[in-house]
Amino acid sequence: MVHSLHFRPYNTLFLKLQCPAVQPPLVVVSGGGKNGVDFHQVALGVKVIHRLTIQNISRETLDYCETLGVRSQTMTLEIALRGEGVGLAVTSSHPGGPLDFGYVMEKEGASHVLKSEVCAVDLRGAASSHNMYVTGGDRLTVPIDSPLPPLIHGPVEEKPPPTPVLVTLRASCGAGGGVSPAERELQVGCVRSTIEKKGDFHWDNVASLQQLGFSLEPSKGTVKSGHKRTITVTWTPPSGYKPYEVVQTCLPLTLKGDETNVYSVNLMAFLSNNTQ
Repeated sequence: MVHSLHFRPYNTLFLKLQCPAVQPPLVVVSGGGKNGVDFHQVALGVKVIHRLTIQNISRETLDYCETLGVRSQTMTLEIALRGEGVGLAVTSSHPGGPLDFGYVMEKEGASHVLKSEVCAVDLRGAASSHNMYVTGGDRLTVPIDSPLPPLIHGPVEEKPPPTPVLVTLRASCGAGGGVSPAERELQVGCVRSTIEKKGDFHWDNVASLQQLGFSLEPSKGTVKSGHKRTITVTWTPPSGYKPYEVVQTCLPLTLKGDETNVYSVNLMAFLSNNTQ
């Protein structure tokens, strides 16, 4: 015969359970502490980078294994990497790189026809108030502490100052003592416009360059509308040149188109040692 036990305080067994909390030696401190990095959909050929920060809060040395896990003596923190490669849904006929519109006359337009839609294209162009221009040389910047020109009261001279252009030439000296001349290029162009007009250019005082080791080719020429002409500037250390000496000269380059513009071209050349 089974007798049921009735609840009484002296018939109750009380148990006390204790479970100490163990602090993990490794924790993920980036991405809200999640142990996963999801790259979602990435176009083929495109590189996407995600950074994951892991903190070692113990005094143990960490060990990185090939299964993308960070392992200590007491635990292994596994990192799940997810991603999906997808083909491009939108393409462009542009082969890549900047889409250069070149120089365009003010208040006129230029266009390039691309097949399909363009995702992201680097557009490049420049507006010009006259149809002749010069490109190349070194970038000129104005020092921050350069003083402003003084205010001029009264009538201002109508003739604009020449536009400065800097061309640095660096010849090299090999281990055997042979010298390789320095060579740079400038581009003289004529902007294509609704009025098809060509332009001319010429250098002044070219004969004075020879004794300094400089040469220009060509010294003058004609540029058709929408075309460019390349001017090659060469420097060879002249006789009596002293090592590490900088040779510098300046000469005007005149462009004649719908307007006449003068560029002040500064040539600066020196010899460097390739063994340094």
